[in-house]
Amino acid sequence: MERDACDQFVARRLESGTFREQGVEDFLPVLAASRGAFERVRAALPPEKAQARLRLLRFEDFLRDPAVGAGLLDWLGLPAAGTAADAAKFDAAVSARNIGIHAGQLGPDDVARIERNAGRYLR
Repeated sequence: MERDACDQFVARRLESGTFREQGVEDFLPVLAASRGAFERVRAALPPEKAQARLRLLRFEDFLRDPAVGAGLLDWLGLPAAGTAADAAKFDAAVSARNIGIHAGQLGPDDVARIERNAGRYLR
């Protein structure tokens, strides 16, 4: 699951006591490490195995489009019928409110720095 890097930065500041005072420059290596770990796993697999074993989804698409979640269940070979979300662990409606949270909380210079150094999403 990947997420808009600007939203991810703001969420980390809001949700993490240790990250609260850190800036974009502190976040960029954390983001690079996380993305790099995924890229190394993907690169280590032959392309046909990577396609069969790894699925890259965008957080925003997963929350906004029920077809994305249904497609994931299908890809996993799990029946959609009878599958019930556990709202105590994950509530899509609550998470959806976090889409675009960087607006108004992250200045244009920081947005540009994230986009310039990391991009919003994996490339």
